Amino acid sequence: MSTPECSSFSPLGGRRKPKNITLLSFNTNELSRNIPELTNCMSEYGVDITLIQETFLKPTKPRACAIAGYVQLRKDRTHARRGGTALYYSRSLHCCPIDIPPLINMEATGCRLAMTDHRTLVIVSVYLPSPQPLHRSDLRALLALGDAVILFGDFNCKNPRWGCPVLDYNGNKLDQLQDRLEFEIIAPSVATHYPHNVTHRPSTIDIALTKGVVLNLNRIETLHKLTSDHRLVLLKMGPPDGGRPNPTCKITDWKRVLTALEKIDTPPLNSIPDNIRTIDEINSAIGALTSHIRTVVKKCEREVPASSDHRKFPPVILELIRAKNKALRRASAYPTPEYRSRARDLQREVKARVQEFRNESWSDLMEEIRPSHKAFWRITKALKTEGYTPIPPLKRPDGSTALDDAEVAECIADSIETQCSHASPLHDPAHISRIEEEVLQETSLDLQDDLTLVSLSEVQTLMKSLKTRKAPGLDGIHKPGKPRDLPASYRPISLLSGLAKLYERVLKTRLTDHLLGKGLIIDEQFGFRPVHSCPQQVLRLVEYATEGFKRKNKTVAVFFFDVAKAFDRTLNQSKSSSRLRPLPPPYSAYTNDIPRPTSGVQLALFADDTALFYRNRYRDVAARRLQRAIDELGQWFRLWRIEVNPEKSAAIQFKYSKRRSKFVVDYNTPTLKMLNARIPWQRSYKYLGVTLDRNLNFRYHIARVRKTALFVPSKARSLAR
Repeated sequence: MSTPECSSFSPLGGRRKPKNITLLSFNTNELSRNIPELTNCMSEYGVDITLIQETFLKPTKPRACAIAGYVQLRKDRTHARRGGTALYYSRSLHCCPIDIPPLINMEATGCRLAMTDHRTLVIVSVYLPSPQPLHRSDLRALLALGDAVILFGDFNCKNPRWGCPVLDYNGNKLDQLQDRLEFEIIAPSVATHYPHNVTHRPSTIDIALTKGVVLNLNRIETLHKLTSDHRLVLLKMGPPDGGRPNPTCKITDWKRVLTALEKIDTPPLNSIPDNIRTIDEINSAIGALTSHIRTVVKKCEREVPASSDHRKFPPVILELIRAKNKALRRASAYPTPEYRSRARDLQREVKARVQEFRNESWSDLMEEIRPSHKAFWRITKALKTEGYTPIPPLKRPDGSTALDDAEVAECIADSIETQCSHASPLHDPAHISRIEEEVLQETSLDLQDDLTLVSLSEVQTLMKSLKTRKAPGLDGIHKPGKPRDLPASYRPISLLSGLAKLYERVLKTRLTDHLLGKGLIIDEQFGFRPVHSCPQQVLRLVEYATEGFKRKNKTVAVFFFDVAKAFDRTLNQSKSSSRLRPLPPPYSAYTNDIPRPTSGVQLALFADDTALFYRNRYRDVAARRLQRAIDELGQWFRLWRIEVNPEKSAAIQFKYSKRRSKFVVDYNTPTLKMLNARIPWQRSYKYLGVTLDRNLNFRYHIARVRKTALFVPSKARSLAR
């Protein structure tokens, strides 16, 4: 029997909008020492969002105190020690971070949560340091973040109205502001702060303020757990019509699916004709096959309660934690030296046992892990990345934000439409008309069916090469260094299903055989063709330069073009493109007639990466001939509506020298221009993954690779700790 698995959801497409929410607030008084028990507590109570105060974290460690299955948002204190707020929200929630306005005394971290049958909630973790006064402007700014706001955390406001033994300045002011700012105060019936000094009485200063929230208060409770002078506060809210449904997951018996798919005598498959001749018949056959597969998989699925205790502690540690919590409750009710000492001893013992358990679990994992292990690639990815970065709401051109999935999809679609549209006007309308007429004439001819037929053995071979554990869906891949709140900063890549991948490989094989078999790809193009790679193209450039050094041609000038949206903008996106086929040609074939420069200037192509280079003993001659080639290529790009970014293009001058010069280029070297824009000379440039410097000693490249190589062992050491 095959091993059943729980199906997972896409982070973008499967985010849920809850009707009920469970919040947990905790002033940790140093977050790092409470992470193991806090993780267990969040799993035990099914917490959606956890709000933390006094984290003591610093920006130098952005991945500190991460919790699996939750997105961490932080606002670290930078001007002084301690302090800081954080917020953890479940990755399954339709949630995103928000910007907190400048505050005078308060520290805050917030998120925006989309709900079902309720307006969007703004949830903020709030910390008012003692003895700082409460400012009305701080509260007003936080309550103005949305139509429905929950402020939850350590307010350091004492008032007998919510269970404090005394009334202080902040408590009195908060009480007066309640009617003016129109918010409600929610506090537990049991004290939340138990000072270490036994002469100070416990108080309730960890409370929640709500404005515009129409959910029912189902529960607010003080939990005597973890290690801090504050206690956890659990808050549950929901609609009047009922409680929260139990989470479930689907288990698929893939062996039953395989057996069912082997049966071909079924009504859906029988509806597929033996000879498919028209496009409608193709679409109908694809729909019937897809429907059949979905039906079979659905019949082999069953829902079971979702279990989130895969990181649960062993019974011995759980029993010890219960004893510690019991001692904390006793010490809170009767703060005698004996009870307090017993609680501290149990806290230290729990901390030691939890650390011992984590070390043993890590050692066991390292001993048994293999490349086939599910966790192998997750650990590898964790070593190479800085962790998950939350995606903020996307900003539309009019300044409004897109939060809902449908709004985000529409926002990205509008952005892609703008990016894939030609910004520059037609350079030669007559040329465009000639090309369109030629294409229409070619497409009106009878098709020549000279392609190799698809065989069953070919499909079986391709299926065996498909990688497992790949789910179809959308991947919003962020462009490095770009603002995360702009839709143009993302590459919306669609992960294909298994059937689509098979078709893609069948089509690619025949297209490649056709292009290469008929010599339709020029020799200078190294991209997307067999026995060619990035290092080989870089080696060609480096050998050309070093050979020039040996021949006393001490100056080698290189110009790198930055092509904008090469795979999105093609000729058939013109004004009359509706008459043409919507499928754009491959970029390598589209640019195959790119003109080879004259006067000995060399051309190098790797997909859309285009470079021109020339060597000569005289720098003026090298720059002049390179400029002529740039002008020729620029005119060809404009003619075929391939847009080039002069701002991102670059030029570099290689020169043989035993000494490192402080100048980027020699004195009086002419400046290159492209489309009337000056292109500055650079000391180094990253070309196809290799950093090339002026003297070709690869000093910058070695330093970058060494930094990357040292990064992985440092992350491994941090994981081991």
